[in-house]
Amino acid sequence: MGFSAASNEQKTLMKVATRLTASLLLFVGLLVALPAVAFQINSELAIFESARDLELSPKGTNYEREFGWKVVERDGSGRVLKAKLDLLVDNIGYEGQIFVIGPFNEWGKKLRFMDGLRPLPGKPHIFSATITGLQHGMPYRILLNGKQVLDPTSMMFTTREYLEREGQLSSGAYLNSVFYDLRDPKLYQSKTDFVDVTSRPNLIGEVELHSLVAKFRAHNGQLGPRTTADTYRFIAESGVVGRLKEAGYSAIEMLPFNQSIDGDSWHLRYQVFGLFAPDSRYGNPSEFKMMIDEFHRNGLAVVMDSVISHFPYKGNSGDRSLAGIGLDQWFKADGRALFVGPLSPWDTYRYDYANPFLRRYLIDSVKFMMSEYKIDGVRMDNTDGILGTAGGQELLRELTQAVREINPRALMIAEAFFTPASLLHRSDKGGYGFNTRNDSNFFEIWRNNLLGPTESLDLNQFSALLKNIFAWNEVPMMRYLTTHDESANGRGGFSGAYPASLISGDSYYAFSKTKAADALNMLASAYHVSLPQARMMQTGTFYTNPAVDWQMMESGRGKNLWDFFAALSRYMQHRSSHFNFASLARDIENHVDNESKIISLRRRDPSSGKEIYILLNLGHQRIENYRFGIGRQGSFRLSFDSEWSGFGGNQELQTRLGGNLLNSSHHSEHGKSQSLSVPVVAPYSVSIFEEQ
Repeated sequence: MGFSAASNEQKTLMKVATRLTASLLLFVGLLVALPAVAFQINSELAIFESARDLELSPKGTNYEREFGWKVVERDGSGRVLKAKLDLLVDNIGYEGQIFVIGPFNEWGKKLRFMDGLRPLPGKPHIFSATITGLQHGMPYRILLNGKQVLDPTSMMFTTREYLEREGQLSSGAYLNSVFYDLRDPKLYQSKTDFVDVTSRPNLIGEVELHSLVAKFRAHNGQLGPRTTADTYRFIAESGVVGRLKEAGYSAIEMLPFNQSIDGDSWHLRYQVFGLFAPDSRYGNPSEFKMMIDEFHRNGLAVVMDSVISHFPYKGNSGDRSLAGIGLDQWFKADGRALFVGPLSPWDTYRYDYANPFLRRYLIDSVKFMMSEYKIDGVRMDNTDGILGTAGGQELLRELTQAVREINPRALMIAEAFFTPASLLHRSDKGGYGFNTRNDSNFFEIWRNNLLGPTESLDLNQFSALLKNIFAWNEVPMMRYLTTHDESANGRGGFSGAYPASLISGDSYYAFSKTKAADALNMLASAYHVSLPQARMMQTGTFYTNPAVDWQMMESGRGKNLWDFFAALSRYMQHRSSHFNFASLARDIENHVDNESKIISLRRRDPSSGKEIYILLNLGHQRIENYRFGIGRQGSFRLSFDSEWSGFGGNQELQTRLGGNLLNSSHHSEHGKSQSLSVPVVAPYSVSIFEEQ
């Protein structure tokens, strides 16, 4: 970094205390229950899908999947007797040339009439077969015009990890579809329903499933899953979900968990070919249900990273090669590939979104995952790419409307950087119907400023963005300091690593700057995403050190940072009516002091009218008797302070206030008629004052 090491005075201010004070314990105790919230919407917010969500009520659905397997007859013990398979074929020329093959017909050597798929009356683009002989867990393929291919709608696919766990690897690691009887009464069935995060500030933790627990020590002392294929069950049983709850997250966004090609690297999870199947590298669908239930029992919503932006046509090797058995092998009567659109930047194919039947197939896959596994939200990967492909606009509008039929209050996130404002507008008013999208402008400011000297930090840039989102009609944008994309792709000097590695200097600067910067992101929005790795001073990248190093949060500055963000998150959840979407207002930026590098935010409960003022020092200077303007007369109590001892601070502000209120003065400041005078503002501090 471009400024000198901390002075002795600054170091003294940041010495780590060893015990939480009684006041901090009292504060944490207040965060047990969340109050009920009555919503009043600022008229400026009414155009957004997030506002419409508040008008909708969760409801049951009679959804039945359009594509894939349905069990139509069972015996007295619940075992499958007959099952019906519906596939998108859209080629009448395949009549008599497409069959289901597996052990029940000796892999096609003894084909039966019932094994053949035929066009459905009135729906010739769908081929169907009702067959017997299927057993739960049985592998199969589709024989398509004499060539074996995978079933795109399969609820499970074989992986080497799962076959090894089940002792089946000796029979071969062939990449096959698997008939998984989700409704078998002997299997685990979901016991929870959707979690509604509409009323809360959306504080989202972003994780890759195996990386989340590879270094987590469970209740029984076990370090990580015994095998990769035990990941779903380990997450459900280890206690890691409770840790995420304690961290104050309201939702967990999981990198793609649909079936993807082999390999350990995170980016391979985006090479998805099985849209109806949880990835069996981590376990089976029943164990996946157990995991989702555990998140729900802890009040955490689950957001799936949906990859319908492209698909692989190659990958793996040998018996597991995807080449020749994937989606690119299906053709329409005119010779064009059924699923294939243009090539993507990743040497994969876009889907042919211009085909309305294919759009129905893609939407059905998302609806199936949400309905079957009670997934609470969707993060749409590469939304820009979908919008830029023929038929992509229609797909996204149809998708968001279909998702609301499954769960009206589902959280819809668009990974988008170059999209129109209408992406966030109400789907019933012509918008695309997403709740939030990446705020790349906010990220760019951090990229340009966080690594440089504090003196060059321009707070007017933040001020402009906080106001301009109203003029741009993009208010619900999601803020973040880094995401898995940014900590892996190496873009522009700031990406490519976790903040603790990016911010040069000793750990004091990494700790302090991470704390202040991401606190601003959290407190200035209703949607925020963070990596657990970034909350605990972990170094490295998503490529070089992907596993969450849970030991980092056990001591030192890693623990201080984790405890700070956990407490701040819980504080925001407890004050939901001040920090949810309904509370956003044009005057959220209260004042900017570029000379002192201090910015204050104003958050208001639209129901009670009570105000909260947040004072953030993004600089390294300690300032005595700092005065800033507020909009009205009142008394305010210090309700949160980053300098409490449990976060590594010295509690100077709390000590000097002595429990007394801050009373406003008629002394005008920053264009406001009233002002508050704060005895001391510590470097890189976050202090919150609540109106009494």
